[in-house]
Amino acid sequence: MISVAVIGGRLQGTEAVYLAKKAGYRSLLVDKDPKAPAGGFCDENGVFDVLKKEKGLIDFLKRADFILPALENDEVHKALIEIAEENGLILAFDAEAYAITSSKIKSDKLMREYGIPAPRYFPECEGPYILKPSGESGSSGVSRAEDADEVRRFLNEAVNPGNWIAEEYLEGPSYSIEIIGSPGMYRT
Repeated sequence: MISVAVIGGRLQGTEAVYLAKKAGYRSLLVDKDPKAPAGGFCDENGVFDVLKKEKGLIDFLKRADFILPALENDEVHKALIEIAEENGLILAFDAEAYAITSSKIKSDKLMREYGIPAPRYFPECEGPYILKPSGESGSSGVSRAEDADEVRRFLNEAVNPGNWIAEEYLEGPSYSIEIIGSPGMYRT
């Protein structure tokens, strides 16, 4: 049976463990929180801090056919890349792709380059507006502004306004696309 080491036991990790089970894979969860939500779904739970690169963690990871990061943490990604390279482990992570997809600004730019419709940015559009951090996952930190004055006030008070997006609010469903693969073979 194929085994996957899922790194991170919150929302993305829970999704990964669930999908691994649906695919018939054995899931080994790694999270420093012994009460991480995915711990209730995985086949085996390893409580480790990836940044410490402990021998116990590395031995646990060696039991998997591949490692799947399921979190958005640059320090953890860097540590996993080092662990995988030093120990000959397979890491299902593309740092270059992540640099684009982890930034709403960069991924929106890519969508526009390929003619894929996306919400327009303030001030090139009418309100209401959605305000969101460029580098956070999903709905984390998202708020709504009704008019341009509200957007300006928010951006003036923001700690790092260059890392925020103010875009037109579009009514309707929201979609997320997940892609997994290797060169020449990708699945959504």
